[in-house]
Amino acid sequence: MKEEVTYKLDREDFKKVLTETIGREVEDKIFNRFYNVFVGVNTVASIHSVAPETVRRYIHDGFINPEPKNAEKGKFLFRLSEVLRYDFSELRKQLKNRRP
Repeated sequence: MKEEVTYKLDREDFKKVLTETIGREVEDKIFNRFYNVFVGVNTVASIHSVAPETVRRYIHDGFINPEPKNAEKGKFLFRLSEVLRYDFSELRKQLKNRRP
């Protein structure tokens, strides 16, 4: 049996939920077009305006994950669809909070 849930939203909250939902769907469609495109550390660094060493540190610290097929050979490749979703500002905060 399916459970039915009802929410009461005012006009502004409804617009916000609708905008966020549609925005995510559109974003997914755009980013997923690049699922089969692979890029290296230097490209990730360039896209996010960070140094390649920063990308390698985030890999080492487990904040971002390259495709496993290539990582074992020492060559880090990432799906561009995922790279475009990375938020390096947020990753930087997580790294600072993790270190003693």
